[in-house]
Amino acid sequence: MTGIDRRRLLLGGCVLGLAAGAGLAGLARSGRQLLLSAADQDGQHWLLGLEPGGRPRFRLPVPYRAHDSAWLDHGLAAFFARRPGRETYLVDTDRGHLLSTLRSPPGLHFCGHGVLSADNSLLYMTEYAYERRMGVVGIYETRPPFARLGQMDTGGLDPHQLALLPDGRTLVVANGGILTHPDSDREMLNLDTMDPSLVYLELETGRLLDQWKPPHHQTSLRHLAVCPDGSVVVGAQDHAPDLQHDPNPLVFRHQPGGAAQAFSDNAWQRQHQYIASVALDSSGTLALTTTPIGGLISLWQVQTGGSLGHFPVKDVAGAIWTEQERGFLVSNGLGQLLCLHTAPQPRLVQMRFDPGLQWDNHMRLAPA
Repeated sequence: MTGIDRRRLLLGGCVLGLAAGAGLAGLARSGRQLLLSAADQDGQHWLLGLEPGGRPRFRLPVPYRAHDSAWLDHGLAAFFARRPGRETYLVDTDRGHLLSTLRSPPGLHFCGHGVLSADNSLLYMTEYAYERRMGVVGIYETRPPFARLGQMDTGGLDPHQLALLPDGRTLVVANGGILTHPDSDREMLNLDTMDPSLVYLELETGRLLDQWKPPHHQTSLRHLAVCPDGSVVVGAQDHAPDLQHDPNPLVFRHQPGGAAQAFSDNAWQRQHQYIASVALDSSGTLALTTTPIGGLISLWQVQTGGSLGHFPVKDVAGAIWTEQERGFLVSNGLGQLLCLHTAPQPRLVQMRFDPGLQWDNHMRLAPA
């Protein structure tokens, strides 16, 4: 690896931790707040907002673990419960307090992700109607009392991440295809009959517009990101047995109404059948994926699906593109925030170190 001390990085950055936050100068100039969730060494869960420059704007204790988050407005954010969670937290990010807690309706639980409508008036959240064995997208107001207005069927089990396409009228949802029940926590109950899919829904009617299924039925589709041209890069977690020597692809690019392209790599074994996050640069030219199990960041060329390199980082999960740093900001369970700068050559630099925290799977920047 070029430009970093690999041994120090893999040990968790203890030396660089003395300068925690000093590396977020690019974000400081942007004025954009960063949302994260974390657990501390005592198992307490926290919602955090980092001001530009790295100082905490808020640090709120919550009873349950969060997964992803979304900005509803410049002063209002939602933190979504990790599946099979029953609570979503609404936070006043200016005052730094918990404004409200949404609880899932009876017979449903939240699945960790949400996205706003094009006009910011509605919030769409993936949910699992476990008694009816169906995935749904719950539709909520983005202003108090944050009422649930309805739902639409995702056409599959275990919906996870979702996103709005550039047309503002189409929702793409990754259905993991796994049957679970809250009484069994996250136990997978249908590995032999899994049916994952990537679906496109018409927002106005909930109508299924298109559907793509991966080549292997045990390749669970989980996380995704949308390119400016409307194509979707989706990452998978594979549950097929005996893949140590001949693993299935874990990253795909799909164009609505067209075919899918599997990304090509000779190092799928190092991913340990698990992609945690997918992020794109602002042009949609570069994609980045993370695997905490493999302890690896992977950089990809979107158009060709070719690998541009791998970077070892222990327990890495969260990933976002930051225009100010001209790179991908990533987080891990050791309390590190690192940036993979993409030009002139990819190089990995630690930006912040909070040794008492384990960053959860995702993070979000405030809108520009």
